[in-house]
This record gives sequence, C-alpha cells and structure tokens, in this order.
Amino acid sequence: MIAIVNIDKTDKLDGEQLYFLRINQRELFQFKHKREELLSECLRKAQSACFRYELKKEKEVFGELNVNRQDW
Repeated sequence: MIAIVNIDKTDKLDGEQLYFLRINQRELFQFKHKREELLSECLRKAQSACFRYELKKEKEVFGELNVNRQDW
C-alpha cells in the first residue's frame, strides 16, 4: 500500500503541512504541502520528493561501488 500521511503536529486546516510518503509500514521521505492547494499539487510534490529520494539512494549505492550507471 502507498500512503501519503499528514504528520504535522499542528491542527490547522490551511497552510503548509508536513507529510510522509509510506509504502506499507515503511516511511520513505517527508515533504511539505499546503492543504488548500489541489490534490494534484500534493501528488506533484510527493513525486518530486520521491525523485530526490531515489537520486539520493542511487548516489549512495553507486558511490559505495565507485561505479557510474552510465558504465553499464
């Protein structure tokens, strides 16, 4: 299951909130979103945060191996 969960400690109905993206019970990353914005904007921000997360993980793996994926 993929879930976007509001984890902001404030109880406000508008303004910027903190969210986690989870896959099953695994929390992958956080991102911020304004509740008054459209759902599509929330999903776009989640996608952008996911892209940065994946790049970071890729750099960790390829950095440890001292290999560039273009060498494949």
